[in-house]
Amino acid sequence: MKGLEKNLIAKFNRFFYFIFWGFYFSAGYFFCKNKNNSFLMSIN
Repeated sequence: MKGLEKNLIAKFNRFFYFIFWGFYFSAGYFFCKNKNNSFLMSIN
């Protein structure tokens, strides 16, 4: 039972890290994209 619990926690942690990094990178990507677009528009 203890091993199963450990396995579940490990799976949950991996899932959480995946969600966190996916959100982090997508947020950073969209932020940079929007920043660059407004930057290009200000030049024009």
